[in-house]
Amino acid sequence: MTVFTGILAFFACASFIVLWIQLGDARKSFVAGDRPYVWIANDTINNSGLTATVYPNPTGRKQIVATMRYSNFGRSPAIIVRSYHNIILGQSFGKITPLPWNNQRTIVPTGRIDMFSAVSPPITDTDVSNYLKAPEGDGITVYATWQYLDTFGNRYETEICFTRLNSGSWAYCHEHNDIKDCSRLPCEP
Repeated sequence: MTVFTGILAFFACASFIVLWIQLGDARKSFVAGDRPYVWIANDTINNSGLTATVYPNPTGRKQIVATMRYSNFGRSPAIIVRSYHNIILGQSFGKITPLPWNNQRTIVPTGRIDMFSAVSPPITDTDVSNYLKAPEGDGITVYATWQYLDTFGNRYETEICFTRLNSGSWAYCHEHNDIKDCSRLPCEP
């Protein structure tokens, strides 16, 4: 009888250990499956997540305003803790660099579309025409980076970069398009 009780105690302890391991695996799976994913979101009017518009400014020059729409495609809210965005006119190769962070916290619920606008410095009409007709990577480039948390406090980073084609459409840059889990891959400091 003592041997039988010992065997039952052993199996009870072993079952508890296996259950504890499975619980940890289930939590990891839940966090991975329900995490936020911030990425560009198309609007319903022109089916594009990015538009560029030329506006006159008070000095008589023009400015290009690029507006990017983004959304949280994940299953849990994205708690954005910091971000930056920029517009580059002319050759963009090697000019996409981290900027000072905007540390304004905001929450992007699942499915909500948000946006930002990047504004160019004042330029002449000739410059506007040249940038709008320039080949990929030589005209208008817009990029953004967000760092955000899920509801468990895990940090993620989304980096998006687009360049305007001379046809008027937008293409992803050859690099700087990524969604990272900062616990697994290095993110910007």
